This record gives sequence, structure tokens and C-alpha cells, in this order.
Amino acid sequence: MNQYYSNSLINICAVSSSDGSSGIFWKRDPRILSPFPMEVRFPGTAQSAGEENERTITGFFRPLLAIDDSDETDGYMTDRPPLWQRAWVLQERMLPTRLLMFSNRQMSWLCRCEEASEMLPEGRPRLKEPSEEKKKLQEAILGIMGKPTLPLAPLSSASPTTSSTCSGPHGLEMEKLYNAWYDLVAVYTKCGLTIPGDIFPAIAGLASRLGSALDDDYVAGLWKRDLHRGLLWSAVSSTKKLQSLRDNRAPSWSWASLPATCAFMVRGIILNDIDTSPWEIIEAQAVTGGHDRYGEVKSAYLFVKGLLKKANPVSEEAPDRDERLEGVTDDKFKHSQSLFDLEARAGLGHYFSDNEDLESLTEVWCTPVISAKSYSSKDEKQRDWHGLAMVPVSAELGDADGKRIEKCFKRVGGFTVRRSDFFKGCKKTEFFIV
Repeated sequence: MNQYYSNSLINICAVSSSDGSSGIFWKRDPRILSPFPMEVRFPGTAQSAGEENERTITGFFRPLLAIDDSDETDGYMTDRPPLWQRAWVLQERMLPTRLLMFSNRQMSWLCRCEEASEMLPEGRPRLKEPSEEKKKLQEAILGIMGKPTLPLAPLSSASPTTSSTCSGPHGLEMEKLYNAWYDLVAVYTKCGLTIPGDIFPAIAGLASRLGSALDDDYVAGLWKRDLHRGLLWSAVSSTKKLQSLRDNRAPSWSWASLPATCAFMVRGIILNDIDTSPWEIIEAQAVTGGHDRYGEVKSAYLFVKGLLKKANPVSEEAPDRDERLEGVTDDKFKHSQSLFDLEARAGLGHYFSDNEDLESLTEVWCTPVISAKSYSSKDEKQRDWHGLAMVPVSAELGDADGKRIEKCFKRVGGFTVRRSDFFKGCKKTEFFIV
């Protein structure tokens, strides 16, 4: 798909067609769509005798400005035309250098230099410039982004306190590209798939382009050098009721494990003074079918060394909430929290379940992936812990001796702990996440 679409001369899109039988042509009122050229003459100031005392401005007259469906690309399902709601089409829209788009309102066209339509043949006015992340994404797709001249250091415990994915100017450029990938996934997960197992193949063309630009390894929809940030995703509340697909299409720690719209913490919250030292990634493994490392994932796991401690989720809607939280000391904030240490009778922060079925859990294992300077406290030394909430599972990971791995977990959600002393005294331990 990457080669087909990126090397095409032009891609024709039936934007408003719900299937292959609808065609691309629609009945429209040409009186609304067709602008006609006009000249407006203004009186001028003559500089010398014989010079015309007027000036002329040419432009277009439009009786009405029609909505262009083909421009509605990033909204939710009800905001977008049928074609833009299909997951496979995302790379068909982004990889070609030229698009000719037919909607039920008007025809429009797009290339790397201009966006225009029947009503705006001179080009659409840009309300704002594209973000730095979007510019970097376009460079990567076009294959014009240079590769780093030096190996990039991962965001890991090797550099325990850092706010950037990689050090140096080139590292900041890479961070923008990682961020662009997270924005892309947020749009992609709003789209639908007829075959759920296509979740990785349907975006493989774009992933391979970014992989070349990043010079990084791709593991189940995330990137090895930026795993600490990439693992901190959550499902949007409106899609949490959808059934989990973790048993047959992706590991629990990947955004692709849920048929839900995903949001990444690093794109929604400003995290200052990031520290990744609590969590060391020893190995990140994803086995794909065939020879395409961006294709369907057959098996995957993370082998990490980090802190582990039990905590208790208590939903705000839980019928026995008041009974379970009796004696919790910080009553002032108790009503706004959903994660507690019931043994110490103390509030911790928030638990974000991956779907509705996991909101009823009474106990989870918390492993902090990063810590960051607290944005909710005036204390400069106060830090928040952000990480994965998990439950223990048994798993066969292909040991040479065929042993069953004892310390193995799967993700059920994420958390933010605002008590800096909660993990005090914990020792790092090695464990798997599947």
C-alpha cells in the first residue's frame, strides 16, 4: 500500500459514497457552487496628467459558501463523510501526492502546495498554519526528512531526568515526529474496520514511512525509543463500552488492543521534568506474520524492571463507595479520586479503566512508567506518578525449558498517583506484560 499510493499520479476519492455501488457523481445546484469572476473598480489618485484615475481589483463572486465534506477529516463519526470513517482509507488519503475528491456537495482537489474546490478554485484560505508535528509527518511521508547522523538515545533510565525523547536538536525533531504519530493514531482509532484483525495492516504504509524517518523499531503500534510516553494512552469515555479485542489482535499494552478511540497523555497534558528512572525496559518484542514488521501481530510482550504495588480502584458510581472508603483520611479530596490505598486508608489519585468491564475491579497492581513535576501542587518537590494498572495472568512466552512465566501481567488501565510517598520502599522487580 505504501508503494502503490505514494507513487500514484493522482488518487480519486468518492468521499460521500458509503460503498462501491454509490459512484462519485451527485446532483448539485450549479447556481450555488459556481463562482464567477468579476472586477471591482476603485477611484485612484492620479500621479500625472493623462494617467487613469482608478484601479481595478479582480476576484470571484459567490452567492453562498458551501460546506466541503472532503475537508472534514479529523472529527468524530457524525462529523465526517463515509469514506473518511474507514480505517484503510487513512493511508489512501495521506500517502498520495495529489487527491481529487468527489463529495455530494462539490468536487475538490489537494496537492502538496494547494487545497482548492469548485467554489474556491483560487485555493482555500488557511485559518492557521499546520502544526510542527504535522509538518514533520508530511516530510516523513514524502521521504524528505533526513535520518539522524548519530544514534538516538532512548528515553530510559540511562537519562533519568529529561523532558525530551532524545537529547540534542535532532532529538527534538524526532520528538515532534513521535507526537505526530500519536495524533495520527488518535484519528485512526476513530475509524471503523470490517475485519478487526486489519488494525495493523491498515496503517502499515504510514508506519513504514515513519519508521524510515525515525530509524526506530516498531512494536505493536508503538516505537521502542519512545515506549515510556507511548504506553501512556487511554480510551475515550464514549468508546469504553466496546468489547475488548485483546485476546486475538494485540497485546494489552498496545492502543490496538481495544476497538476504541485512544488519546495519549503526552498530547493532552503538559508533563514537566519527566523522570523515567522508575521503569527500565529490558526487552520489547513483537512477532508479526510474514516478512512485514508493520503487519499483523502474532505475539508480543514487554520484559521490564520496575516498581510494583497494589492499589484499590473505587469508581465514583460504585454502589458501596461510601462503605469502602469509610475511614479514608483525606476527606477533602476523597470525592474526586478513584484510586485508593485501602490498607492505609488514603487517597492516591485516579484510575483510568480501559473499558467498562474493568471498572468493577477492586484491586490492581500499579507500576509507574514515568514521574513528572506535579501540576496540581504548589510544592516544587511534589511529583506525580503516571503508569499502568495491571492484573496478574499466567502465560507461556516460549522459554527454552517450556516453563510457565510466574510474574506476568496484563494491562487493565492507567493511573495517576499524587502521593509521592506511595512507592517509597518498593524495590524494583522484573516482570512481563502481555
